Amino acid sequence: MGQELVELTRKMFPLSRKWEDAWIGGLSMGGFGALRNGLKYSDTFSHIVVLSGALHLEQMAAQTKDAPIFIESKSYAEACFGDLTKVLSSDKNPRYLAAQIKAAGKPFPKIFITCGNQDSLLPVNQDMAAYLERQGAAVTFTIRPGNHEWDFWDDGIKRALEWLPTEKNGLGINSGNIGT
Repeated sequence: MGQELVELTRKMFPLSRKWEDAWIGGLSMGGFGALRNGLKYSDTFSHIVVLSGALHLEQMAAQTKDAPIFIESKSYAEACFGDLTKVLSSDKNPRYLAAQIKAAGKPFPKIFITCGNQDSLLPVNQDMAAYLERQGAAVTFTIRPGNHEWDFWDDGIKRALEWLPTEKNGLGINSGNIGT
């Protein structure tokens, strides 16, 4: 995701190869993936967008196999991440990756996180934003009215696009920044 897909799209389209022009984002589980991959490949991505991120990796280790909803079961978490006793100290964990970036003295991508005030994932999004800030990342975190649903994400995408440095850096189809 952070290497092969980026290189493939750069070969297929006239995309910039500049760090400041490469961004990644997602919502819910994709928000987790965007944060994980954005931090793992921080040399590639300068900005990360997380909308209602499923950032509850720590809680997954405590799940049981008999949870009433499959995606809340330990079996589902193990299918996604493997051995849950090892995942927290691996590159599958955004906290681990952030600590690695800090320890290496590398620059963090800028991070935008937003979550609805009625979303059950709000506490883990708040906690992750605070953790990333403590590690030295520049985090824009907002709580807005809404739940884990498309109405919230539609507005969140618009806000994320306003946050990204599209116009102030002159990026766009006719900007001359593509293909360099």
